[in-house]
Amino acid sequence: MKNIDELLDQLLEKIQGRLSAAELQWFHKIGETLKKIYELPADQINDYAYSLEYRETISADLRKLNNLLKTAHIENIQDIESMFDNLITTVYENGQEIAELKKQGLSSKAIYRKTVTPLLRKTMRDYTIMAKSTTTDKIYRDTMRKMVNKMTINSEKTNYHQAMRAAVTELSQQGISYVHYDNKKHPYTRRLDSSVRVSLSGEMNQVVQTIQNKLASEIGADSFEITVEHASAPDHEGVQGKIFEAAEFEKLQSGELAVDIDGETHILEKRAIGQYNCRHGAIPFLLGISEPSYSREELDMVNRTNKEGIEFDGEKMSLYSATQWQRANETEQRRERGKLEIIRQVAGNDPAFRQDMRESQARIKELRTDYARLGKVLEPHGINMKHGRKYNINARGFR
Repeated sequence: MKNIDELLDQLLEKIQGRLSAAELQWFHKIGETLKKIYELPADQINDYAYSLEYRETISADLRKLNNLLKTAHIENIQDIESMFDNLITTVYENGQEIAELKKQGLSSKAIYRKTVTPLLRKTMRDYTIMAKSTTTDKIYRDTMRKMVNKMTINSEKTNYHQAMRAAVTELSQQGISYVHYDNKKHPYTRRLDSSVRVSLSGEMNQVVQTIQNKLASEIGADSFEITVEHASAPDHEGVQGKIFEAAEFEKLQSGELAVDIDGETHILEKRAIGQYNCRHGAIPFLLGISEPSYSREELDMVNRTNKEGIEFDGEKMSLYSATQWQRANETEQRRERGKLEIIRQVAGNDPAFRQDMRESQARIKELRTDYARLGKVLEPHGINMKHGRKYNINARGFR
């Protein structure tokens, strides 16, 4: 599964990077529009806010964003389709090794691709829905209106700065986002690049597992071995590396009590293997023929190392918790980088905004330093830092 994990990481970083790049370019454009308003005399701001020129400027900003996203989405969809082929090839070739142990041939790779074609269509459809459901239009218009209203309360330049600072913060925090509804009463907003990463990770894992299931059926595999993650989430740590007969594996995936081949019982109450951002998979296993990937002692060592974890800034954390900290740092870096891009356009020679710019630069430097320090602690444990996630890569290429 190591090769599969590497393929997925490469895809997700490319896709997330393109969306972040588009976002950064849009923040540059937002900054230009904010500066234009900021430099107007107080008695002209309100009239400008109701002018045709203002409405056209806001619409032009949003059109630019849509064009940036359109380019990114087209390239991302191409990469998603290419990734399907790469995953099929990788899993199929791994399956051939297992089939050879049983001296049995497999159906053609084309048949395997046909098996997961419906999943490819669903993934494309889900990606398109996310791409079309961004909330940026309303957020942008509402934020600009609130800013103008605050700026026209009085003519004090300090009030200008407070209103502009609030707009910069709100827009950079929201970024390009979409609303996902757990139910109609409790929607929540998440950045588009992060949302796409979570969604694609889950759907690609389903592709891998679907192929694995077909391989198991075709070669008559009687069992499945759960793959191992060195920074496993606590809810799946107990089953990784374990081997389940086919019927027991189905129970495990259904949230029922399941027994592995060593007689140990397990239950996954919240999520099955390969679902909801789980990076584990289940590989076909031939009892009496296949060799387990990990011995019991090695599994105990992996899980113990995860729990013992690391010490970072005086805090003890598991390897899994450290990877969650890693993602939070990456998200904050992207958010702060967007904020800085807006401020750069607005600042000019304004002392207050020049100070904001210095503070933002200092915060980014601090985040990068912390990220690098964590990397030095984690990399000996085989956990690489995801440098493509924290920057809006290729940003300048869209202008």
